[in-house]
Amino acid sequence: MVTIEQKLTLFSKLMKQDISEEIKEKRDAIEKKYDELRATKEKETESKSKKYIEDYLKNSTIKTVEQESQVRLTTKKKVVEAKEKLITQVLEEVKLKVQNFITTSNYEVFLQNRILEMENFIKENNNIILLLSVEDKTHYEKKINEFLEENNISNITFDVTNKIQLGGFILSVPEKKIQIDMSIDRLMEDKKEGMVEQILEDIEKESDTNVA
Repeated sequence: MVTIEQKLTLFSKLMKQDISEEIKEKRDAIEKKYDELRATKEKETESKSKKYIEDYLKNSTIKTVEQESQVRLTTKKKVVEAKEKLITQVLEEVKLKVQNFITTSNYEVFLQNRILEMENFIKENNNIILLLSVEDKTHYEKKINEFLEENNISNITFDVTNKIQLGGFILSVPEKKIQIDMSIDRLMEDKKEGMVEQILEDIEKESDTNVA
């Protein structure tokens, strides 16, 4: 016959076995859950790291492209500014030479030749006004008048205009509302585009020479 003590011992043994199995199951479950969680976290971390690297490389590429574009834009701007500065400088030098020229005796000859260029127009019209700058009217009206008389031209009177800054003259026929600009100002304006093109060509040639 099994005694009470033996029954208690058996019961205690069974209880310990059940508890051990339950603990093992729970521990296994916890370990499994931990492994799954760790794998998930590692995957998330790897994904985030990969995305971070991709974003970094993408942003770096964009930044590099932007920097290169900015450098090109800045360089182009500096080149344009340098060209404009050089063109302005050359035009100012030409203007200075013109201002020096109108103080010489050759300028009087220049005015006479310009008048002769318009001889047919002058003969075909009446009451022509020859417009000069204030300075030229003061210094050259008398000499021009003498030249006109020598060439039998008597249908011209003189007046001043603020349209002329450098020199030359404008022929005006008010009755026909005609004005022919023979000023150096107009001449320079007409030649300006060609002068600028020539300057730019010279710059390009100089650049090619330096590169070579």
